[in-house]
Amino acid sequence: MTKEVLHTGFDGLDLALKANISPELHQALETARRLAEENDRDTPLDVNGVSVKVASTGAKGGYRYRIDTGDDGAVWFLKKPNAVDPWGVRLSMKSRALALHGLDGVRMALKDTCARFGLQVPADGVSISRVDYAVDVLDPGFVLEPSAFVIPAHTVRKTHQTRQKDLTDISTAGKSDRYTSVTIGMMPGRQVIVYDKREEVLVKHKVEWPLIWDANRAKRGLPPLDYADPETSRVWRFELRAGKTCLKERYGIRGFQSLQEKLPSLMDDLMQDARLTVPTSDSNRARWPLHPLWAQLQQVVPETLFQHFTTVPIERVREADLEEKKAEARAAAAAAALRLAIFEGVREDLVPDFIKGIGADIHASVESHPKPLRKRLEEIRERYRPLV
Repeated sequence: MTKEVLHTGFDGLDLALKANISPELHQALETARRLAEENDRDTPLDVNGVSVKVASTGAKGGYRYRIDTGDDGAVWFLKKPNAVDPWGVRLSMKSRALALHGLDGVRMALKDTCARFGLQVPADGVSISRVDYAVDVLDPGFVLEPSAFVIPAHTVRKTHQTRQKDLTDISTAGKSDRYTSVTIGMMPGRQVIVYDKREEVLVKHKVEWPLIWDANRAKRGLPPLDYADPETSRVWRFELRAGKTCLKERYGIRGFQSLQEKLPSLMDDLMQDARLTVPTSDSNRARWPLHPLWAQLQQVVPETLFQHFTTVPIERVREADLEEKKAEARAAAAAAALRLAIFEGVREDLVPDFIKGIGADIHASVESHPKPLRKRLEEIRERYRPLV
């Protein structure tokens, strides 16, 4: 019986560009970086209509600047202009951008951003160093068992086991042993990772994924999932990764054209070399039958590899982000109020009235802060742009 596939698509894309930044952008970035160092926080900067945040540090490999174009953008690493080093740019696309816009959408955004940054990228000026592809499957009954993977003898396997109770199962203290992640292989070669995506989404507050999954269910006439109930909403991610060594040395993949041509073979080989099986009493593991989920994966990946199905508007995701931030702020305010009650020695039965009466204290604290209120509000708005 086939399982419901909630999402398929690229989840990671790292690449280098054969380009150098202009002297003008170099100067603007240098100024912003020094401000970030002085203020100990990222500095906002507008680069020809692109809102970025400039970090106080760069990255190894000679990259002086590290900038972030937002949750649905990318992290860019830029070198100082250098005529003898034409490969002056590398970037890592964020998973949200790939999930919402697909590979083609991300490529269009990349082209536009390069133009706004003043980067002149030649036809042979793209070098892909990492590709991640993900398939999300709704299968609450699936039990992840590392020993069920049949892999080449030289491949490295890592497992992660949790003894925590389920994050949404507050009524019990369930501590049943279960594997939540299995990683096979190492980067910059090849990797297969299978993990509990629902758990990661809830822990890390990745609001886009429930929206994506439910939107794809809606297309099939199915209702939204109840993510508070793991018995009906457990989502497993099957992620296939290829790093620089695998892409370039083994398959000759460098730019987008060769990626289109050769990635299907790479993915097929990876799913053949690392297989999820149904263990039997046969001592020859190579004869263990293929797990139905893995057989489904081998069919789904080539059919959907370069397609994009998600239709969730970025505005809807940002609305969910904003609601999440509001909830976090309310929880933080409540926790701070309770701490203050403890510090003040307030009796438990008087705590509600105490909380109601601390508004004046909060107002006085805001008024007495050395930094002007307008400046503080501007900094907060900038930090959470474009949510507010």
